[in-house]
Amino acid sequence: MAPLHTPEQILRALTPENCRLVALIHWHRPQSVTELCRLASRPQSNISRSLAVLERAGIVSMVGTRPKRPELAVQRIIIDLADLQSG
Repeated sequence: MAPLHTPEQILRALTPENCRLVALIHWHRPQSVTELCRLASRPQSNISRSLAVLERAGIVSMVGTRPKRPELAVQRIIIDLADLQSG
């Protein structure tokens, strides 16, 4: 069975800025994207784009109804470097 998310997809999603968002979500458990924007001191459009990337990589999920809140979809990420595609 093929993995849902490729190692490359996950690695691309884990930019320093996105890693900071993941940490903020983990430690503060924001109840909305607006609250995460305040914690990160970044505009909502920027946070929404970052959350979409993290969600596509399977790292974050948006849950609940309005307002949706970001939650971590995983607690640990392990990437086997042998699974990376070359070139």
